[in-house]
Amino acid sequence: MSTQNITHAPDATRDTAASDIAQLVESMGKRAKAAARKLAAAAPAVKIDALLRLAGLLESREADILAANAR
Repeated sequence: MSTQNITHAPDATRDTAASDIAQLVESMGKRAKAAARKLAAAAPAVKIDALLRLAGLLESREADILAANAR
């Protein structure tokens, strides 16, 4: 659902969308905390490998990311 639809949606729809977003953000936060704990305990070589893989993923999706940011 786009932000434009939420802006003009009935109150119940807006409340549901806001609740869905809040749940999504809370879930992402919990997963990030769990990942941070695992990463903190990881060996330096594992951390470097993870960072290199993430950098590669970002580079491979550069065009998609820039297009999404331009919207």
